Amino acid sequence: MSKKAFDSIAAGLRDAIGHAKGEPGRVTRVHEVPPIDVKGVRAKQQMTQEDFAETYSIPLPTLVKWEQGQSSPTGATRLLLHVIDQHPKTVLKVIKSVQPER
Repeated sequence: MSKKAFDSIAAGLRDAIGHAKGEPGRVTRVHEVPPIDVKGVRAKQQMTQEDFAETYSIPLPTLVKWEQGQSSPTGATRLLLHVIDQHPKTVLKVIKSVQPER
């Protein structure tokens, strides 16, 4: 192993250990998922609120609150909505593949 590769790995390990100890100034990556127009995503798929909520396992009252601006999706849900918006066929394919046979 070259000295450059060793030094890079060692630096990464020091950063990881420092981060685990809560030391300030350690490099971490934070990925902010931008807000999304939930009603627009649903409309783009030409689905009713009921169909969208059932298809993507979202409680209907939650979907209604998002669309009315009373609350907003966060974290992984927000990311999933972006994926649904950009790749709906892929998401539907995955949903179908993980559903138990009836």
